[in-house]
Amino acid sequence: MSEKQVQEGWQVVKFGEIARNISERVAPSETDLEVYVGLEHLDPQSLRISRRGVPSDVKGQKLRVRPGQIIFGKRRAYQKKLAVADFDGICSAHAMVLEAAPGKIIPELLPFFMQSDVFMDRAVAISEGSLSPTIKWKTLAIQEFPLPPIELQKEILELFKKIDLCIYYTHQLVSYALLTSKIVAENMIAKFSKSVETIDRYAEIIRGVTYSGEDEAEDGQYKILRANNISLETMRIDLSDVKKIKNSVKISDKKCLIQNDILMCMSSGSVHHLGKSCLIEKTLDSYFAGGFMSIIRAKDSSIAHYLSIIFNLAVFRKYIYGITAGTNIQNLKNGDMSSFKFKYVDRVFRDKIVNVYNLFNHIALQGLEKKEQLQRIKQHIWQQPFKEVSNVF
Repeated sequence: MSEKQVQEGWQVVKFGEIARNISERVAPSETDLEVYVGLEHLDPQSLRISRRGVPSDVKGQKLRVRPGQIIFGKRRAYQKKLAVADFDGICSAHAMVLEAAPGKIIPELLPFFMQSDVFMDRAVAISEGSLSPTIKWKTLAIQEFPLPPIELQKEILELFKKIDLCIYYTHQLVSYALLTSKIVAENMIAKFSKSVETIDRYAEIIRGVTYSGEDEAEDGQYKILRANNISLETMRIDLSDVKKIKNSVKISDKKCLIQNDILMCMSSGSVHHLGKSCLIEKTLDSYFAGGFMSIIRAKDSSIAHYLSIIFNLAVFRKYIYGITAGTNIQNLKNGDMSSFKFKYVDRVFRDKIVNVYNLFNHIALQGLEKKEQLQRIKQHIWQQPFKEVSNVF
């Protein structure tokens, strides 16, 4: 028996006693299912799936998933990608499909428990590999965790349901604010544009730093930004997971990120990430674009802010899809970017577009801050009852 008495009503259980791993393989080209969800469709720390694809988007064996089952990103667990399926379909093979094993945990509570630092910290710790750390089910299944009694689980679950509903509505606010910013920008550009221009007339495109795994070093001076450092939801910089490389690697100062640069993903296994970009709002000393990235360095700040908006609009996404249609490898070349045509607007109207766009983005950022506060409350709820039993481990 792996069950241990911690304090009255508490027990320590192996994860395999409260969850089952469902590994049913499906070939996308041979299924009638209509929904595909990859890790790129999951938002960190959100149990709801707000984006999805179709099986024809992908190749290779995937996992069958059914409503109510949990999709857990086993690769790069530090990204905290975990969601409950509300559809019949398939999902990435870089995920685990899990479902609760009733008895020791209320089934609805399992995904909330997996969101906790208690679980996620352990998941990260047992991941194997350096470039793409991955969790093995057999290792996860034997991990032991303390669980409260069922009555306390019921109380925690009711709290989490209410908090999660608040998070959902806050997320909706963020989504609508971001969508509105794009619609307003598109309408203003259509009204005020004077001509159609190409990027190379207004900006320089600088390819990122190439390096090998041997060049990586935890105490390295040079910090490398990759595709994961750009939020797909907000298109803003995220410095929470940065690679460092040895000081001995020769890097051109030109590839260091400075204020008003636009950092862009030029290569990705997912077309959704290809071309995603963010504006660098202040110079980042010792931060460089990675090998699969490029820097779009505009001639002045007004153009930089305007182009950063253009790259987030439907016209650019359509251009990306047109370039990559029918290809297996999703790549953008410098020439693809240089020749991209966009609607040019005079500075006085350009600045107005930027100001309105930023106004709605500010509303979205306020919503994101509120969402993060609610997520911290969830963690606090987990931490309180676990404090008294933490000495077991």
